[in-house]
Amino acid sequence: MNIPASRATPIGSMRAIGVLLCLFLAAGVRAQTANPLATLIFETARPDAVEDSRGAGTANAADVSNAADEKEKAESVDSYLAAISNAIEDSGLYSQELSEHYEALGVLYFQQGEYESAIEAFEDAIHIQKVNKGLFNLDQSKLVEYLVRTHIALGDFVAVDNHKHYLYYLQDKNLAPDDPRLVSAKLDWADWNVEAYIKGYRDSYSYPVTLTDSIDAARNIENRMTLNVPLVNRDMVDSGSGGEQVQSVSFSMRMPMLNQNSVVTNAAITDYNLRSIPLALSNDIVINQRLYEAEEIYETLLEQLDDDSPESLQEKEALQLKLANISYLLKKELDQYENIRDQGSIAFNRVNQEYTSDAGMITNRRYIQTKNAFEELTTEIAESPSTTPVEKARAFIALGDLHLSFDRPQRAFSAYDQALDILAANGYTREGALSLLSPSPLIAVPAFGIHNFSREFFSIPAEVDIPYKGYIDVTVNKDRFGNLTGVNVLAASENTPQQVRSALVEYLRNQRFRPTFAGRESVEEQDIQLRYFYYY
Repeated sequence: MNIPASRATPIGSMRAIGVLLCLFLAAGVRAQTANPLATLIFETARPDAVEDSRGAGTANAADVSNAADEKEKAESVDSYLAAISNAIEDSGLYSQELSEHYEALGVLYFQQGEYESAIEAFEDAIHIQKVNKGLFNLDQSKLVEYLVRTHIALGDFVAVDNHKHYLYYLQDKNLAPDDPRLVSAKLDWADWNVEAYIKGYRDSYSYPVTLTDSIDAARNIENRMTLNVPLVNRDMVDSGSGGEQVQSVSFSMRMPMLNQNSVVTNAAITDYNLRSIPLALSNDIVINQRLYEAEEIYETLLEQLDDDSPESLQEKEALQLKLANISYLLKKELDQYENIRDQGSIAFNRVNQEYTSDAGMITNRRYIQTKNAFEELTTEIAESPSTTPVEKARAFIALGDLHLSFDRPQRAFSAYDQALDILAANGYTREGALSLLSPSPLIAVPAFGIHNFSREFFSIPAEVDIPYKGYIDVTVNKDRFGNLTGVNVLAASENTPQQVRSALVEYLRNQRFRPTFAGRESVEEQDIQLRYFYYY
């Protein structure tokens, strides 16, 4: 099994259609300007990307086009429409040539920011593909990928979710188990589920977190399923009248409606219904199911890697990092239930009128499982004669990040020390080794994790220039464990939305960063000044 090189990082969900990615950034996301948090990116690097000190960003492509460009685009649309008319006249409504014309027209509409028209063109092309090649033919995959990118531009992530799910269904249905394309498809689907979880696009296939969200998700939905649940009669047990008595209780739960391209998953149940059943639910059940689905895929792929070649070690590390990221995300979700006493939360079972949270135990169990597996792999990498000193050191740095993100700083510092020792033993100066461990600017831990507001989150390659809209200057203090305090906004470029300022401050306050080291010790830093460029 070969995991593509692009999978070496934990991000892998939005790789399709490289040409459209650049167009997506160049054109801007018009529909998102009312809610910049949906596509917000912060970066401290590459200040030269901002045109002037006020940070006036790049305008939409349609705004900077001159009259000649607009005329040329209109003529291009007319030529494609004429080609479509001719193809229908010459070959009928379902020719392959017609599908190709619709595809080209959809790409052109996308370039012009006419996303609704692009969607209509892509869907026409898909319809022809289905007629000619079968309902679930694999050749429509590229067109579905176009739809994914277009709905992202519109900010319609429910549609993105459905099309992503349909795309994975097509690939899983048509590709052989040993086809490397299926490995890539599984990774894309798993990565999307993680991405959707982080950004909160969970409504279609997951448990809403709050009672209000749950009611909203269930409203006006008629799909229902009935289950029989064995229930222990607690009164009989407590009275000592002859042991447990088990009775079967029937209850029904609503299933969210899906569009025509959707495939039902085991996570399509709302917690509003789950918490109505006469059972005490553990957090293993009620936390978001997207992460469990992604975790299952990663673990299955990891089991298939049974050799110890250098390529296999890299693939194992990529998958272990993805699994470690899921454990970290679950820890963050469970932390909020550790001491919760809110009857509107998923930690409270309404029927039994009791709290079912056991967050601390679950978090500790996941930490132990994750760190044991990662420590074993790190040892393999360190002992392999085929891995470079930097690869060995980075494995220990990732292990240190894992410990630190689970609040085990001493174990983290020990792993960081091992990374420094490896580099020193291979000719690195102390300064060079420290620059690899703790480079400037701040690095959020775990560095292998998926974090909000990053280009990695949106799978934007490092070589793609982001058309920043402006900047925000902040000052922070960092303690020796990587926690930030005293986060203050010093200045911002003109017309920076308050919503964007607040998002940056909140992110910095709630994130942990890799400590700064002087010699062998981590040290505090005061009044760190940073400039964050933003795009949305």
